[in-house]
Amino acid sequence: MSETKLLLDIMEDIVKDPLSPKNVKKVITESIKTIQETKTELNVQLSSIVYNIERLTEDTNLSSYTRIKLFNLLSSIEAMKKWNVDIH
Repeated sequence: MSETKLLLDIMEDIVKDPLSPKNVKKVITESIKTIQETKTELNVQLSSIVYNIERLTEDTNLSSYTRIKLFNLLSSIEAMKKWNVDIH
């Protein structure tokens, strides 16, 4: 399984989770579209996605359950960025 597919699966899980707030689902859905449709370099896409997700985690009204899922997603993205840089 490719790293991109794994990342998209994690994102889909967050979107499908009934406990995820609407604003989180919106940002994650936009992030999925960015990865699937944009022709920009992957690391540039991932950096933009990280920025948007980090802004979500700063919301004081976000449940700890959702915040942890977002931090896990951020961790996966950062690992993917590192792996992508290391192979070039």
